[in-house]
Amino acid sequence: MPSFRPVKRSKSLGDAAPGRPGATSGYTSDVLLARAETWASKHGYPKISHATFIELRRDRILPEPTRMGRGNRGGRGPSWRWSALAYLRLLRVVRLRGKGIARRRDQRIHLFLGGSDIDTGLIRSDLRDLYVRSARKIVREYGVEYASRDDRMPSKVAAEAHMILDPGLFEGFLKAEGSNVPPEFAIALREVVASPAMRRMVDSLLKQSVLPDDDAGLPGLRHDLAQLPIAVGLAADLDESARNMAGLLADPEIGNAIVESLDRLSDQDLVVLRDYVLAWPDLLAGMKAVMAALPSDPHAVAIVATSRLLSVLGAGLSRKNPAMLLGFFVARAAVVQTFMNSARISVQMRPGAVLRELARRGAVDRQPTPDEMEEILAAAGVVPEHWHYWLDPAR
Repeated sequence: MPSFRPVKRSKSLGDAAPGRPGATSGYTSDVLLARAETWASKHGYPKISHATFIELRRDRILPEPTRMGRGNRGGRGPSWRWSALAYLRLLRVVRLRGKGIARRRDQRIHLFLGGSDIDTGLIRSDLRDLYVRSARKIVREYGVEYASRDDRMPSKVAAEAHMILDPGLFEGFLKAEGSNVPPEFAIALREVVASPAMRRMVDSLLKQSVLPDDDAGLPGLRHDLAQLPIAVGLAADLDESARNMAGLLADPEIGNAIVESLDRLSDQDLVVLRDYVLAWPDLLAGMKAVMAALPSDPHAVAIVATSRLLSVLGAGLSRKNPAMLLGFFVARAAVVQTFMNSARISVQMRPGAVLRELARRGAVDRQPTPDEMEEILAAAGVVPEHWHYWLDPAR
């Protein structure tokens, strides 16, 4: 049992006395705080004060302790015990504070997007504040506070589009991630990225994101799609994609798609979308594992290259800005009526883990037996009540 320096007891922490090893389950507040301070000191993080600890409980960042009865020696004050989960949550807060994330709203958002169980009503308010602040900042940076939908492309939006289609960035991806990209596939991608039609499409989508207009941009997008140098199977999804981008970064005063959809989502659906964001990098990693295990034919090689591109873009966004990826899915839930159900099923199916397990067992290019498939699902962490998504229902 590690030793801890004495910590002055504070009645406001909710304990009658420091806990004794083995006396009861869980930690007293004093022991919990002492352990966190020791860990913070060891790893070079700022310590948590008694006052901050009290605020973390008040602001519902820490899970509630369990009341264990009266204090030692029959005292009048209640005796509280904190769980191991509360201790780990406190350490996460220590790390967030060490990274400069000190606002309670931001701490709750980071914890929620990391998988923590935070009060959903509180998180909804926190996320709304984040998306409103972010949208207004983007509107200022783009210089479109006073622009109208009929104005020409704002110069800063045009510069952003130019950066997205910068050939240097694309060539950097090919150099870093495209070692298995067939030459003809790379040439075709270069032609698409460099084409005037693609540039006009990106310009239009970005303008729609900050100055939404449901009717103005779609005809032009359809025309430009037909002008791309190679056939691209996007026509069926174009209307949906354009509507998903419309208002994504717009000022809430004229209609921000994320904020408006967030206000309509149920608490349960918000948690599902959070879990979908958490599963996104795992899904892309599973796709890569499956594609790499396919026989080495030209079609498989091209799919592997595309999968790597999606993995770099999608996983990078999920790691660097999971709140923005969540916002994209929140807006999508309002545009695509079937999306919420698909996201819910995807979370239950755990496709990333299942695909990796299939690749590990060499079962990518063959049909696993029913018994083997059950073993794969169990190893991937799919709960039995969701196995029917993968198994033959007639079995």
